[in-house]
Amino acid sequence: MCSKPVKKGIALSTIAYMILALVTIIVVISLISDKIYPSMKKAYCSMLKGIRTVFPLPSQLKTDVPSFCAEEENRRIESVEIESRDADRIAFNVAAYITACWEKTGKMDVGQETLCYELVIKDVNGVVDESKLKSYTNVPFRMANSIDRPMSIAIKYDPQQKIIEVI
Repeated sequence: MCSKPVKKGIALSTIAYMILALVTIIVVISLISDKIYPSMKKAYCSMLKGIRTVFPLPSQLKTDVPSFCAEEENRRIESVEIESRDADRIAFNVAAYITACWEKTGKMDVGQETLCYELVIKDVNGVVDESKLKSYTNVPFRMANSIDRPMSIAIKYDPQQKIIEVI
């Protein structure tokens, strides 16, 4: 009498479904809590990256990488040199970078402090102050010091005050 062998253990696809279900539960819980905190984002992205690379999952089971994971990998501070010496032109350029930073961070409220740009100003004829920048942008920002000499400034997002800082 030959009987078929009894299969024991869990199939690889069942394990994959269990892992995906666990990851989904974690994401849903974190989304319910208003924001995904930076450490939770990093953990989720690392776990997702590990699952995608370590486990031999079929392509239909592999999930797309969320945009915030891709941003974490590609996040580098862009350093820009402003060539102009004219105070109005410098104000226009700084305002453009303030607006660009707001579009990337503040508009979506990324929930974490983000350094968007480093601007290098080689020379300036005149003074660039907050009132001059306000004439070129309506984005909420705060400027620490006027630009009246060669300097390097940072454009960053402050999530507590939901404002762009020029420091």
